[in-house]
Order: sequence, then structure tokens, then C-alpha cells
Amino acid sequence: MDPPPLGRLPRLHAHQRLSPRRPPGRSLRSRYGIRDGLPHLWIEPDAGNPITLSENPADLTPFARRPFDLAAESPIRAHLSRIAQDRHHFAICAHHLVADGWSLRIIARETADLYAQLCQENPEPSSITADDHALQHLAWHRHWIDNGGADSQIHFWKNRLAGHSGLWCPATDFPRPPHTDSTGRAARRRLDPALQQSLRHLALAHRTTPFMVCLAAWLLLLRQHGAGNDAVVAIPVANRHHPHTAQLVSTLVNTLPFRIHLDPAESFTCLLERIRIASLEMQDHQDAPFERIIEAINPDRSGSHAPIAQVLFDFQQFDLPHWNHNLRCEPLDLHRGAVQFDLGLSIIHIGDHLDAVLESRDELFAPTTGQSWIDRWLTLLGNACHSPHLPVAKLPSLTHPDTLLLATHTHGRIEPCLTEIPTPQLISRRALQHPHRTAILCGEKQLTYQQLADHSSTLAATLHHHGILPGDRVALLLERDLLLPVAMLALWKLGAAYVPLDPANPPARLATILADIQPAKALASPTLLHLLPDPTQAIPLDASLLERAENQSPWEPHPLSPTDPADLLHTSGSTGRPTGVVIPHSARA
Repeated sequence: MDPPPLGRLPRLHAHQRLSPRRPPGRSLRSRYGIRDGLPHLWIEPDAGNPITLSENPADLTPFARRPFDLAAESPIRAHLSRIAQDRHHFAICAHHLVADGWSLRIIARETADLYAQLCQENPEPSSITADDHALQHLAWHRHWIDNGGADSQIHFWKNRLAGHSGLWCPATDFPRPPHTDSTGRAARRRLDPALQQSLRHLALAHRTTPFMVCLAAWLLLLRQHGAGNDAVVAIPVANRHHPHTAQLVSTLVNTLPFRIHLDPAESFTCLLERIRIASLEMQDHQDAPFERIIEAINPDRSGSHAPIAQVLFDFQQFDLPHWNHNLRCEPLDLHRGAVQFDLGLSIIHIGDHLDAVLESRDELFAPTTGQSWIDRWLTLLGNACHSPHLPVAKLPSLTHPDTLLLATHTHGRIEPCLTEIPTPQLISRRALQHPHRTAILCGEKQLTYQQLADHSSTLAATLHHHGILPGDRVALLLERDLLLPVAMLALWKLGAAYVPLDPANPPARLATILADIQPAKALASPTLLHLLPDPTQAIPLDASLLERAENQSPWEPHPLSPTDPADLLHTSGSTGRPTGVVIPHSARA
């Protein structure tokens, strides 16, 4: 017979309709509250959690984000939305107290089995029950940890993390706040078949797994974004290596701090081999509870970031259950709007596909960051699979949009004529366009562009009268006041180049520089003349030189080209004698 439409299922308690012999497992009927000021746990005889129904698919988002009231309701709930007569969304949301990712696979498979029984003419009662042996194993495991059974493994992780700063995260878009919340978003991409095949071939060729290859690419991407070389990421492990726990719906997952040093000079295959060894060591020490590791290390606590690890990497395999030959099941892309880590990359193996989901915290990263980073991770992963023997520093992750963006922003605005015009001409143009605008400020004094042009021309004519000619090198030993830029511009109008002298330098350095520009001519402030060695042709510079003399001969500015010297800067001389470096006008415009 045909199965009944999903949209017509009655709103009944699951155990009343599907499991009349026994109620659901005790963990799914648990309640959590406070009694006499202490945490209290009790088991309800009835799960008391009907499947809610709706005709609006948008109801799934508030369903997933609604907090649990653990004292008043079941820690697991379900919702069914009818999209069309033959299309529905079925969602299960479980609190992490009672279920982990592995548990959800069990719940999905058992739900499919129960639905298949419901479609039969004479359905058999469900025989799915909690495994008492598994519960006994959990109690034994807790007793084993409390009595020091995991101490050696905790000691292993304490030694592995010794010397780490406790913070490993790439550069963020926004400053890290004193306290972060859990609001976040996710970007999702499906690996194309060619990349999946290359990934499997690389893993097989180097005795690793796709998990290890994807992890290596994730660490390298974070390094490229400023996280550094001393990587620590949180990696969840199922913690179900005992056969009694394979079918138990409970939270057994453990988180381990995976640490490895990234060497930019080593090849990707070498990094992959080291990750393989570190992964096997992690599995050998997976019984150490993460909270006990934190207690042993006792890191500095901060509300701005999680202790030990702020970045997550997870690799999950989710087998879609076989519901019925008349039904086709596929996963629904829905994010709960919350994150546990600043950044997290999860690789989800569903059927024949690999999906990559990158979560980011809203307070630290812009909405587009996760999308661009996951695309760069795919690019880096593809390049690593294609050229695994390259040094990891040479594996690019830039996408095509990244390349276009860089090409646009690195060229900048083109000013083809700017370096062809020397500075004196540029200032003269500005003086004609905006003569009364301020050109120079020095304390409370200022010069307009017209005053700067006039004063420099007058000083150039005076210096020409004192014998300074085009091509001369003139030392400047001046106070830092308005006369300094006037003197520089005047020398340029004469076709001369200036050589700056620092009055704080010792006399020997001043003498060496002056000897390098023989015949030495200098323009000095009257208060600094005594610093010049003998014999130096020095012209005292004061305000009187800015006044044009009546008998001063006519003078015209010397024409300059971009290649003419503008100034000479001398090296420190720490490795020998100071050397003068000629700076042309094209570099000063």
C-alpha cells in the first residue's frame, strides 16, 4: 500500500504511536533543573514532546534557534513543514546534553525504520531500546576518569601544548571585543567531483585520509591570513571506540587541541605526513576530557576568546537513511545562527558528496569573509592536490575575484605627467590658481602660495648675486622654520641642489659631508654658523635676504628637467665613509 502523506501525520507523542511497548530512551525523557540550590536531574515517564506541524518552511529557523527549557520540556524536539503535497522538511533539534552528531545519525536511521513500520498494514511495535550495557559502560568510563584513569593522557596534552600562547586565530575584520557572544553565520560549498577524486587519490598515495588532507589545507589557509606558524585547532572526536557505545544516543563527543608547527619551506606532502602522525597520537589520547585538559594547563582566561583553541576543524560522515522506496531523502541546508568558535571548518560527507561549511563569528568577521575564505580554501586544496611536492609557502589560495581585486587596487590612479613637472613649476602653478591658500604652517606663522613663490624668487636672485650657479651643491644648516622650505625652493629655481646638514651631528660628520661636496658652499642660520668647519663659504640666512636690493641684477629661473639633481642625502657611514646619494627632481615631484 502507498505510505500516508507526511503532512497528514497526527500530532501525537512519538512513543504513543510508534513504540507502545517501551517509552523512549531515558536521556530523551530527562529534565534538568535546580533543587535546593543544586543541579537536579529526573526522568519523566512520558517524553511529552509532540511533532509540531506547519505549512511555512520559514518556521524552521525559529524552531532551530529557540532555546530549550530543560526543566519543563524534552531535550529533543521535531518539526515538520509541508512545502508541497509531495515535499516536506523534517527537522530534529536536540540539546547537546543528550545528543551529539553521531547520535543524530542514529535518530535519523531509527526514525526512518519507524516510519517504514508505520507504512505497513500491520505495523510491529518498535524494539529499539536503550542498551543497558552501553549505559553501564558510560558509568564505568566516568568512574575511570574520576579515579585517574585518564591522567597519563591529560599529561600528554599538557606537554604537547607547553609553551603555546593560547591564542591562534587569523586577522579579524573587526577588533576583538572584551566579551563575545555566539552569533554567527555559515558559508557552504560543495566540492566538485574532480576535486573529490584528486583529494582521495592524494590521501591514498600518502597513506593518509581526506580528513588529514583537508585539515592541512585549512591550517595553511589560516597561516596565510595571519594566524602564524604555531597552529592549535579544536578537533571533535566521536569517542565511541567501545562497541557498546556505537548505537547509544548520548553526548559522547570529545574535543581535542590539535597542535602542529607549520614550516613554510616544507612540502605539502611533508606536512601531510606530520599531520598523519599527530592525528594517530591524538586518537591514542582521545579519552582525556577537554575540560580536564584546560584545568591541567590553567591558561589565562578571557571573555574575548575561548581557552586554548579558537578555531575548529571537523570531518563528519552522515549516511542518509533509507526511508521507503516511495520516498527520496536529501539534507537541508539550514544554519542555527550560532557558533562555538571564532572560525570553524566542517567537512560533511553525505552520500557521494563532500560539503564544506565555514562558520564565523559575527563580532569578528564581516558577512562576506566566510564566503571568500571557503573559496580560497577550495583553491588552496586544489593546488595542493595538483602539486603536493611544492613548498607550502608557494601554494596559492587566491581566487579569480581576488586576482581581479588586486589588479585593480595595486595600480592606483595614473598621473602620467606628474613626474615630468619639477616641484618649482608645480608650486608656481598653484600660486597662480590659488594665491591666497595656505602653503606652509609653522606654529602660528604661515605662508600663502603667493608668498612662498615671491620669497623663494627673491632669495634665488640674492643667492645668484652671491655666486651660486646652476649645478652647485649647497649645504643647508638651518633652523626648522618658514625659511627652510623657502631656501630649498630658491636653490631649485637656481638649478642648484641642496645638501641637508643636521645640527645634532658631530663636527666630524659635518666636515666629512662638506668635504664630499667641494667646493663647499653653505646657507646657514646665524645661530648655527659656529657649527660649520673652516674654511666654509657660508651665507647667513635671515629675513633681510628676502628683500630685493635696488641694484640687484636681473635674474630668470633656471629651466629644470626631471633628471636634474634636487638634493643629496648621505648615508650613515656605519660601514665606512658617508656616501652621497643624488635624488632627482622626478622623485621629489
